[in-house]
Amino acid sequence: MFRLPRYDAGFWRACARFGATRLPRAVLRHSPGPIGIALGAANATIRAQVLDNLRLIHGPRSGARTSLEEAFDVAATFASFGHCLAEGLAAGSDEPPHFRYALEGREHLMRAKDDGRGAVLVTGHLGSWDVAGSVMVQRGFDLAIAMAPERDVSARAISDAGRVRAGIKVFHVGADPLAALPLARHVREGGAVALQIDRVPEGMRAVPTRLFGAAWALPIGPFQLAQATGAPILPLFTARLGYLHHLVVCEAPIRLKKRPSGEELAVAVQQVTYAFERFVARFPTQWFHFAPHPRVVDVVGDVAVKREAS
Repeated sequence: MFRLPRYDAGFWRACARFGATRLPRAVLRHSPGPIGIALGAANATIRAQVLDNLRLIHGPRSGARTSLEEAFDVAATFASFGHCLAEGLAAGSDEPPHFRYALEGREHLMRAKDDGRGAVLVTGHLGSWDVAGSVMVQRGFDLAIAMAPERDVSARAISDAGRVRAGIKVFHVGADPLAALPLARHVREGGAVALQIDRVPEGMRAVPTRLFGAAWALPIGPFQLAQATGAPILPLFTARLGYLHHLVVCEAPIRLKKRPSGEELAVAVQQVTYAFERFVARFPTQWFHFAPHPRVVDVVGDVAVKREAS
């Protein structure tokens, strides 16, 4: 029986790249939204996950129009995903279109760059990171992104090639602790490393927090990287405002000692969570978190926290 490829399959990524980079600009402007909605309509599991995300953000809704409002927001999320994916691929093409950017918190970014101590950028599955990465490179950052390998190798190759063309380094990390060594080296040399915090891949260590009042967990990697390098943690998020028009928001730096106490680490984790929460509440239909929420059972503390307790 014929089955459509998964939403994140290389087939769809290749189609999106072709449309974003080879076809007339009118296609890039108008087609990604309807295509995103169609793909969402074909995947009940992902639709349910998006609805779960929206209910986490908004809390219980009441009134006769609740179902209609939720259906509209789910559709808007998939439409935004289509646009952000397509424009991200266009940003990494050989002849990228002209983008417009709005940058909030520019002073935090430029101070981190001028200090020369590197930066740990914490972000999420929000907007188009590939477009935000281009902004960073244009402002002189030696930028790398660290992410778990995508399920589909061909899809990963397509996205990675575009990022490299845009001047962004890509590190694929997993449960292997040695995979973090190149990240620490990059930061110590004055570079910036971006890591997504709204998902905890299998095998990765996590720290507990609360998001919109619900139990949540963040990967511990960004905090350990900041401890090891002395670099500040910068919450950095992006959203699409319109056709080829994107917003990048950088919040104030969060700093960790090399050996923070358990309380100090908890405060830093909650500060990052609050920054993420504020941005998601501002752009709820641009949170493309299509995996189950991290219901962490075995949350592992930081080495320094264990040392303190012993």
